[in-house]
Amino acid sequence: SSPEAFEVAGEMVRRGVDPWAVAERVYETQSAHRLRLLGRVLDSLEVSAGGKVASITTMRETLREFAAGKDALEGFINYPRSIVGVEVAVSFREEEGDVFRVSFRSKGRVDVSAVAARFGGGGHRNAAGCTVPGALPDVKRKVLEALAAVLS
Repeated sequence: SSPEAFEVAGEMVRRGVDPWAVAERVYETQSAHRLRLLGRVLDSLEVSAGGKVASITTMRETLREFAAGKDALEGFINYPRSIVGVEVAVSFREEEGDVFRVSFRSKGRVDVSAVAARFGGGGHRNAAGCTVPGALPDVKRKVLEALAAVLS
């Protein structure tokens, strides 16, 4: 989102590129199969910390059922982040051997890299991640408690 990026976009429009066609191709085109996967993941939606945190969970079995790789989940974390009042979205994705990949997205008021760092991860203020070993209930409890501490 630099000034140069907007200048290039403006030049593309001047040369006849249709912005709607580009946006539709990039953001508005999905398979029915991927939308069903999104629906399943959104079924796991939980809101906590007085409405300031929303989380989703994807288990390996779900990915197997949908014959999907982790790349199919790209952008799913933006749905819980879009909830009114939510400051931080969290995605828990099960990996092999009781390990969860945890991704954080912030609307800007919470430095999620500090939370990820507590679990050996990293990132930047608005997007960060870490890997946390353990059973899902324990992983969720630890991560959500760490977020609640930052939010209070």
